[in-house]
Amino acid sequence: AFADALVTANAVLQLKPSDLRAQQEVGELEIRLGHHAAAAERARTLEGDFTDSPVGPGLRAKLALAQGRAQDAVDALNVARARAPNMPELAVALAQARLLAGDLETGLAELTALADTHAAVQPVLADALLAAARWPEAAAALERVLAQDAGNTAALNNLAWAYQQAGDARAKATARRLLKAAPDDVASLDTAGWVLVQAGEA
Repeated sequence: AFADALVTANAVLQLKPSDLRAQQEVGELEIRLGHHAAAAERARTLEGDFTDSPVGPGLRAKLALAQGRAQDAVDALNVARARAPNMPELAVALAQARLLAGDLETGLAELTALADTHAAVQPVLADALLAAARWPEAAAALERVLAQDAGNTAALNNLAWAYQQAGDARAKATARRLLKAAPDDVASLDTAGWVLVQAGEA
């Protein structure tokens, strides 16, 4: 499917060779297909030709992440952010790259600040806190997610687990709430069952 999409995107690019969006789409497809040399060359060209756009360094960052070079992605995203400081999606990508590069505190601090002003970042922050085993903070973030979206069973599942890991007495009630909300979901059943076992209800 990606190969077919690349053929189509290249056809569009032939018609509109200076179309930045088309260039970006082709570059992203090249990364997905493992055409890393072509994607790297495209990123360099875009970065030089469109000096006010974050697309070139953004593409360079995606390539770096695909190759497991998280710090290089951080460096590229810093350039992208300098070119487009008001794009929250770039700020989120930079924070996530910092986490992958091992800069846990800076990455989490940036996501926390973003989540304060952009509700859509709250689930990203919650996932990052869960991955970092910061259980009380993760639980607080998940509570905020559920305040925005009460029917989010994935967040409810994670909240039950975070409460359990934090030794929070609300874990059992949350597990029962999860069973009612998602009685047929395997992941939810697994989490709720384990929480109840740990609460002495084997």
